[in-house]
Amino acid sequence: ERIKTAESYQSALNSIALFRRYLKFQDITPDLLTAYEVWMLSQKKSKTTVGIYLRSLRTIYNMAMQKGVVSFTLYPFKRYTIPAPRKSKRAFKEEQIKILFNAQMVDETHAKALDVWRFSFLCNGINLKDIALLKWDNVRGDYLEFFRKKTENTKRENVLPIRAHLNRHALQIIKKWGNPPGNPESYLFPILEPGLSVREIENRIANFTRVTNKYLKRIGEELGIPTKLTTYTARHSFATKLKNSEKVSLSFIMESLGHSSIKTTMDYLAGFEDESIKKNHEVLMEGLE
Repeated sequence: ERIKTAESYQSALNSIALFRRYLKFQDITPDLLTAYEVWMLSQKKSKTTVGIYLRSLRTIYNMAMQKGVVSFTLYPFKRYTIPAPRKSKRAFKEEQIKILFNAQMVDETHAKALDVWRFSFLCNGINLKDIALLKWDNVRGDYLEFFRKKTENTKRENVLPIRAHLNRHALQIIKKWGNPPGNPESYLFPILEPGLSVREIENRIANFTRVTNKYLKRIGEELGIPTKLTTYTARHSFATKLKNSEKVSLSFIMESLGHSSIKTTMDYLAGFEDESIKKNHEVLMEGLE
């Protein structure tokens, strides 16, 4: 039922087969992987795409080794590093977040899209797929508890749910746009309904994401925000605002995002705000002037 993952693997297979057909595992060497990377870049593909496809190939190769199809001694990924470009910083500054929370939308579609961004920001940067899958059972008093769909198949033991406090703003959004409370198995928001197939659920979520981002882009332009406003910026902004407060530990941010390592969390965090950098650098001259 992991449709998007299956489609990603199929895309990787199509790409690699276009580069070199009839490959055997023994043919996959560091030189071949480097040649594939160069070929992909010559086709105007990004390093991010190369990384996604080769991580899929690495997973299949690991499975082949475990099944005895290919020897561990031939493993090519020890001598070849899969491209992993640093993620671009997509967090908004505090004054921009304030603009987004103070903005009043006349049009209902714009108002709903902006409230989706606000809800994501307030609830630990929850992504749209997880918002769509939320049920009333996930609401525990004034807390929201959920597991990330992205990591539900993780092999980590004792995975804890993500818990977010539902402040008055988040509760108002649920009251305004959510389904009526009552049945704990009913969806929190009217994005999905019971009885949909896995494919239908994926299509609904994809359309919900596309439409929300379309309206967010317009809202950002109308409000004069220079960085493109998307749902993903809510997650980065949530983490970065907590970090910049200098009152919240990295371990709390890591847990709130559902990450398994501090390194992953650091990738989400934008640089310190200019004023924070200036303030910290003033310490250098204390007692020297």
